[in-house]
Amino acid sequence: MSEQKKFTKLPIEKLPPSFDPYSLLEREDRAQFDPAVGLRRKNPVDPKLYGGDYYSAEHMAYAAEGYNFDERVEKYAEPIKAIAAMPQPIVDLGCGPGFLVEALQRQGVAVEGVDISAKAVFELSLPTTRRHLHVAPLVELPFADGQFASGYSFHVLEHLTESELRQALAEISRVVRDRLHLIIPTWDSAIDETRFKQIVEDPTHRLICLRSWWIEQFKQLGWVHNDEMADQLDTIKRGWIFVFDREKEATAEVTPTPAQ
Repeated sequence: MSEQKKFTKLPIEKLPPSFDPYSLLEREDRAQFDPAVGLRRKNPVDPKLYGGDYYSAEHMAYAAEGYNFDERVEKYAEPIKAIAAMPQPIVDLGCGPGFLVEALQRQGVAVEGVDISAKAVFELSLPTTRRHLHVAPLVELPFADGQFASGYSFHVLEHLTESELRQALAEISRVVRDRLHLIIPTWDSAIDETRFKQIVEDPTHRLICLRSWWIEQFKQLGWVHNDEMADQLDTIKRGWIFVFDREKEATAEVTPTPAQ
């Protein structure tokens, strides 16, 4: 392996891990790996993969914990508190069966959800949540311009190809006005072999990139990363939590007209 391909040569924000993730990649993935960015898989995910099996206990991502309302609410207790404090109304971008939408609505939060999986929205969601959920891809959101003050997306954007991501970010920027709260697994957070395999071996993960790369994608569309708030919310210091605020337009300085 050439020296420039070693993971420890990447511009990571943390101490390099004790193993070399690049050496664990399959040949096809190695060809799509860029040391300055991470792993960007080019082929889009077949939406059919997000059927019922994706949310079953047999799916590798959820085998150890199951996938149900109580489990989701317990796992995301702290993020739910943070979301409830954001400006409303709020949109869940990639809501799956809408369990977090249901939990927030029980607290009186004005929130809607959208997901590409009709199976999740129409069959796996709770009846009380269903009328607040929409089936659509993130690249074509069924909402009006600036309809939401805030948005959140947990473990969703990494499932898009780079081309899809650019379309999705444009749509998200169109419908969300002020704040975004995101959880995205990053390449430079793979601190041990087990964690790395969980991220890379999921067949639906398309973008496994550096944290700095993700921040730059949002910056290009006028979003400023709130480092302080993201650090406060990242209680386990994994480096997966992002908080973005809409960049305020610069106000032109007005020179007072001299008194006559």
